[in-house]
Amino acid sequence: SGPGALAVTNIEELNLIVSFDGMGGVGDKPQYQFTVIIETNANPRRPQLATPGLKNSLFELIEVRGTPQAPVAFVIKLNNEKQPITVTKDKPYNRIIGYSADLFYPPANQTFARRRKDQPIHLKDDTETYKIVAINRNEVVLSADSTKKRTTLKWNSTP
Repeated sequence: SGPGALAVTNIEELNLIVSFDGMGGVGDKPQYQFTVIIETNANPRRPQLATPGLKNSLFELIEVRGTPQAPVAFVIKLNNEKQPITVTKDKPYNRIIGYSADLFYPPANQTFARRRKDQPIHLKDDTETYKIVAINRNEVVLSADSTKKRTTLKWNSTP
């Protein structure tokens, strides 16, 4: 029993995806519609309108390549990031920004699906609360709230 009895049954990539959806406004100040998906967030999908040079809640549209009425690509600077990204008309921008894990606790037949960093784990036969402090491609690290003792759970993706 205890956190060492947990088994990692799956680890999935969480992505940042920015895609161009089409034109919004008309005239000399066209607006562009994007969808930003931040899979690490509780509400990952955020539609955004963007106008060149104006910041919205997620990013600033720095450059429109092609003509304003027939764009072929966009240079976008995401808030809190140094390097701009490029989104083309036909190909969304996609980058891994984290992981989620599926865990199973055999002693109490408990399943914990799609758990993310900072989420708590409560085992039925244990008064301690554990928090996920890290997830990568191959492992999940839990920390006991009271003692800060860490438990590393390995995942072998090949059967």
